Amino acid sequence: MFSLLRHRVPVMTMPGMVADALLGFAAVLLAAWSLPSLPALSSSTLHGWSESSQLILFAADFALVMSLTYALAGLYRPTPVALATALRRTAVALSIGGMVAYWTLRYLAEPQFAEELVQSALVYLGAGLVIARGGWYVFARSAALPRVLIVGAGAEAAAVARDLSESKRIERRVVGFYAICDSSL
Repeated sequence: MFSLLRHRVPVMTMPGMVADALLGFAAVLLAAWSLPSLPALSSSTLHGWSESSQLILFAADFALVMSLTYALAGLYRPTPVALATALRRTAVALSIGGMVAYWTLRYLAEPQFAEELVQSALVYLGAGLVIARGGWYVFARSAALPRVLIVGAGAEAAAVARDLSESKRIERRVVGFYAICDSSL
């Protein structure tokens, strides 16, 4: 675990955060590429940067903003949430992140271009999230679950099997019970 803004973040969430940031970055570049009029950035370039450099800067800003709003919405929690809850949280994060990104880009570009770019980027990002997270869900479900053989056959062994099957963090497949005979009798 590491600490980020006074929150303990499991190391296993880092690949998801990086993947989401890369999706956000790519979404802005795809949106800019698909819009008919890319050179709508303001004529007063940001500290002498070129328009393509400004676009790269905005894409990085968009990726960071979206990753932070996902984190604030609770999408990187170690325990999984229900699909409906995840969809609601994602919609809220996209809405808030989109507004923040729009207001950021408005200082670099014409308002109409900023609106078109952010809307297109959000569409691409939403599609990318569905594909990436859906693919990860299918992969995780299709991967073989760790198999567990419980030593013992009493009420305690049944309770252990029940705990393993109800665990929200790590799923296990109980393959059976191995009864122990006491040979010292």
